[in-house]
Amino acid sequence: MDIKRFLKLFLIVPVLAITAFQCTNDTKLLKDIPSSTYIDNCPDILYEFGDMITLGDPNDRFLISLPYSWDIRESYSDSLYGVFASNFLSIPQDIENRMGLSVTGYNSDKSLEEYFHDELIELVKEDNINVMETGETMVAGKKYPWVLFEIQPQVYNMVYYIKQPEKDNFYLIQTVSYDAVNYRTMMCYLKRLVTSFEMVVN
Repeated sequence: MDIKRFLKLFLIVPVLAITAFQCTNDTKLLKDIPSSTYIDNCPDILYEFGDMITLGDPNDRFLISLPYSWDIRESYSDSLYGVFASNFLSIPQDIENRMGLSVTGYNSDKSLEEYFHDELIELVKEDNINVMETGETMVAGKKYPWVLFEIQPQVYNMVYYIKQPEKDNFYLIQTVSYDAVNYRTMMCYLKRLVTSFEMVVN
């Protein structure tokens, strides 16, 4: 997979974030999405990521620890900034072993609940996306919502939605797995990286 396609995959949710700021009453679209606690009940198996490196954005808004051996890239514009990392762009990997993670930040005056609700509706409306389940888990010392979905065919994504308390800073942490059989286990492995995320208090 080339870098442009990879970044497009990771930017699908932030792009929806920017285009989904209008209010919507399509709540009925969400009634069939199951709620799950599976990410809080992951198998007690430690995945070996190797040496780690802690990175943050240049404006000191967040920190996250990522595997040193992964291909790590940064992208910044006036309204969107992020870190994109994967284990397969520079080193060939079998499909089932491919993993990636991104952290994307932006500003919004919406509440977290409003934004997550509208995001789910936009995801459900996408023809090539299958929204599988939602839930909440602890990140950066607080419970935040997540959604698990498939970008067809068989690219599995979990996005954690985080809002900095008393500020308009939002962070989307997106993990991706290409394993069509064990993608839930892979998401459990990737949660270790997600939980290293820290918001910098200025």
